[in-house]
Amino acid sequence: PMRVIAVTVSPFPRAAWGPVDLSFCSDLWLCRAKDASAVSSAVDPMYIVAHDFLVDVRYGSEWVRLTVPAGLLTDLASVPKVARSFAGGVGRHLEAAIVHDWLYGHPLRNPNSEREREFADAVFLAGMVRAKVPKMQRWLIHKAVRGFGQASWQRGTDEYVDVSTFLERVALHSGG
Repeated sequence: PMRVIAVTVSPFPRAAWGPVDLSFCSDLWLCRAKDASAVSSAVDPMYIVAHDFLVDVRYGSEWVRLTVPAGLLTDLASVPKVARSFAGGVGRHLEAAIVHDWLYGHPLRNPNSEREREFADAVFLAGMVRAKVPKMQRWLIHKAVRGFGQASWQRGTDEYVDVSTFLERVALHSGG
């Protein structure tokens, strides 16, 4: 049986976890405000996850449904400058990167837990496998995340916007 993890519950396994697998269960809907640079304090322009993005994650023998909530602000794939020659912000790895960013900024993560960080990185890798990212590219991306992601893990707190208000504004401006 699958457990459903709410945002108020930690998505990280409490005990040791075995092999990780991932299945994308919904489409990823992103939108971007014309004034995107004013929406967030981030340097890169931000996109908004417009609808809950559902993924099933297996760790060990247990499958768990995770929900990346609508309203999450994302810069797509947060790629360190050193890695941009082999992976940009958009590509087959995008959906896995959004889940990874959500885990890295989850309010219930322990920024001092290397085990939780390893889990988030394993979920990212499993998502890239599922998305058929070429083996060498996913190896390089995963190594870059493991090598350069510690500061993001320590700092990360996800930012959210009220997506219903944003979508109402879009509908008004588009005549909908």
